[in-house]
Amino acid sequence: MLSMAAMAEVPGLINYQGTLTDGGGVALDTTISITFSIYNDSTGGIQVWTETQTAVEVDKGLFNVLLGRVNSIQDTVFTEPERWLGIQVGGDPELEPRQRIASVGYSYRAEEADTAVYARSGGGGASGGWVDEGTVVRLETGTDSVGIGTSLPGYRLHVAGDIGINSSGKDGVYIDAPAENGIHIQNAGGYGVKISDAVSSGVFIDSVVTYDGLQIVAPNRLGIGIWNPGYDGLYVDTPIDVGAWIRKPGGNGVWITDGGSNGVEIDSVANVGLGVWNSGTDGIYVEASANDGVAIQTSGRFGVGIWDPHEDGVYIYSPTDDGIDIRDHVDNGVSVMASGGDGVHVTFASGRGGYFHTSNGTTYALYATNLDSLYPGLYVNGYAVITGTVSKVVQTSHGREAVSTLCTPYEEIMASGTGRLSNGEAHISFEPLFSDAISPRVPLKITITPSGKWSGIYIAERSVDGFTVRSETGALDVEFDWTAIGRRKGYEKKLALKIPTSEQELAELEAARSRAEPKAEKMEAKHRERKRLRPAGATEEQ
Repeated sequence: MLSMAAMAEVPGLINYQGTLTDGGGVALDTTISITFSIYNDSTGGIQVWTETQTAVEVDKGLFNVLLGRVNSIQDTVFTEPERWLGIQVGGDPELEPRQRIASVGYSYRAEEADTAVYARSGGGGASGGWVDEGTVVRLETGTDSVGIGTSLPGYRLHVAGDIGINSSGKDGVYIDAPAENGIHIQNAGGYGVKISDAVSSGVFIDSVVTYDGLQIVAPNRLGIGIWNPGYDGLYVDTPIDVGAWIRKPGGNGVWITDGGSNGVEIDSVANVGLGVWNSGTDGIYVEASANDGVAIQTSGRFGVGIWDPHEDGVYIYSPTDDGIDIRDHVDNGVSVMASGGDGVHVTFASGRGGYFHTSNGTTYALYATNLDSLYPGLYVNGYAVITGTVSKVVQTSHGREAVSTLCTPYEEIMASGTGRLSNGEAHISFEPLFSDAISPRVPLKITITPSGKWSGIYIAERSVDGFTVRSETGALDVEFDWTAIGRRKGYEKKLALKIPTSEQELAELEAARSRAEPKAEKMEAKHRERKRLRPAGATEEQ
């Protein structure tokens, strides 16, 4: 026999009385362990509750217990109309058949409370509360707020504590058309946003109207940390202003590892694609992305803007495709200002570390500048191969003009100066920098030109430290100009660089172009696919 005591509040207990006999039908007198379980079906089915009472007293075959004394029975156990009780005595198999649990007393009252029509206990009275419309549960009054962990919600949904999103089959967080910030995180003690193992997008933001798609201010560690996304780590589409803006993170501005597709992909930005300001370590750190480390298409101003990172502006390690792919930007593709380390650092790219191309003929493919004269605007560690000319910009009376630099078949260093004979002899000492840089294994090429007078001047001795000139005829005190050219130490032989033929070069350019064009098509295809996967009602297309 099953009964539930009628009380003002459901106690989570059910009174159960039964009879226990042996195989011959003789009533038992014993103390025994009995396991009680509740199922959603008379046979098989799903077990929705269970407990074991280890010392049930049986007197003349009768026993009486309170179900829920060991494991309280929650009201969620009775959300369906049919529930069945199974009983297992000791180590024996569960008794058959199971017994159906019938509703009694306040159970009918509880059923009423489970429907919106009979919800009488809400604090808002008749003017508010929850409305259950079957597949939708909503607030009756649209201006009400929901507080979880707080009695004074400051927002429409205010959660005082953690929010967990686990094993999302599609988007972990989907934000469509916010009037201001899609996500605004300020003063995070840990991660601003942390997403692990998302099957689709970790964060997907579409059609930001006025302000930023994602803005994060002053997190103590990462602004955004993303691990193992099945698709893009961060995808932002068509924000009016900034795609993602991160200010003063204590660690990396953006940290992405093992991206299933691009580390960061941002499309059609009106201003800055990705902006990181004053990061504690790297502005952007991307490791082992399956495609590009950072892919940004059609930014209205900067593709990537990074201000004052304490370490590298952009650090990309081992991308399968390009380290950075930025196309169709109005202003700078990548802008890194006041970097504590490298402005852009790319290691072990399967494709190019960086590919810079412009087709409109009105801007530079790559522009590097440094206002501090102690450090170069562009530093290349290794060989630099250039198919065009190398020019220097000089200030002339007509303004700034480009002049070409001298090129030779070998790696050579030149020094020059002026000297004067004294009693038919002069010794010229090279600057230590020149002497240390040239090879003693290759003879110096020295040219001397007397000035103002004729003299039979000639080179008597030469070494990496300097040379001696003499004259035995003509003017013995003549002034002369000199030029010395030495082979760079360690580069005595002509460099056997792999220089493609014109046909190979065209093929390489065509390959680069063919790689770039499908990327645009791929990005557009992914954009269409995301629109297809959006929740129903999220866009007009749906």
